[in-house]
Amino acid sequence: LERGADYRGLRNMTARGHACQRWTSQAPHAHDYVPSRLPHAGLGAHNYCRAAGQLGRSGAFCFTTDARVKWDFCDIGARREHCSAPG
Repeated sequence: LERGADYRGLRNMTARGHACQRWTSQAPHAHDYVPSRLPHAGLGAHNYCRAAGQLGRSGAFCFTTDARVKWDFCDIGARREHCSAPG
């Protein structure tokens, strides 16, 4: 798997502190990373970091809500074999 390709967590802020833009939104940044184009990437009507498409080959990222910063990488931590259930 690419770095973080199976990440489906809830991180919605980049490593540099930028809030993530929803994947289904084209504002403030227009992009081609949409659920219909990348159906297995975990994209949707949310703003969680994902390792999708060409940009995602180096790790999880998101488009940001900052008009000056189109996208940025997210710190999702090290890969774990098993996730613990919330609660």
